[in-house]
Amino acid sequence: MTPDYDDTDNFADADEFIDCFNRGCEFCFNYGGKSYAISPAPGDDRFCFGEAYKEKTIIWYDTAEAMLNHPMGGGKRLRDILQEMVVTDRTVY
Repeated sequence: MTPDYDDTDNFADADEFIDCFNRGCEFCFNYGGKSYAISPAPGDDRFCFGEAYKEKTIIWYDTAEAMLNHPMGGGKRLRDILQEMVVTDRTVY
């Protein structure tokens, strides 16, 4: 199944997020007063997720699906805020 894409850099749903990351996507976003960055690890099949410019906050995930369960505070996970976040930069492959 191919996800439906909109004309913005935001993710329409979890399927689009997973599809994008499985093709090497990386992006930055703001949420809850913080900036975050997510990218694939060079030469590795994992993904790093963390607050932008704060190396100590990086968490490694083996799959995009697992990354969607990253806690974002307030009882929400990354998958819950895909349409609330403000994407500031996104590579689309």
